[in-house]
Amino acid sequence: MQEDKGGVEHLKNKLYSRQGSQAPQDIRAPLEPSDAHAPVAWSDSAVPAKAPKPVFLTPERRMAFSTKFFIGSAVFFVLAAAGAAAFFFAGGNYVSSQNIDMQIVAP
Repeated sequence: MQEDKGGVEHLKNKLYSRQGSQAPQDIRAPLEPSDAHAPVAWSDSAVPAKAPKPVFLTPERRMAFSTKFFIGSAVFFVLAAAGAAAFFFAGGNYVSSQNIDMQIVAP
């Protein structure tokens, strides 16, 4: 049964065995020397005489949705209160008990 090992057992023994251990081969391509040259310091001719002042753009200010909703609610409340006050003080069509006459005619 020892000789009848599965493929996984064979790979496991091969991985953990200390016999015949070789360093893995480097399959990467070697780097070639490059002729590119990078300057050591900045050149003085590329520096402008005076840098222009930076222009700061301020973002456009917008109201948040909650602020718009609050302002709309306040306007609606003021209009509703004004309408209710006008209807109340202008004497709208009210039904009162003093304006009702009832007569009962019985045999």
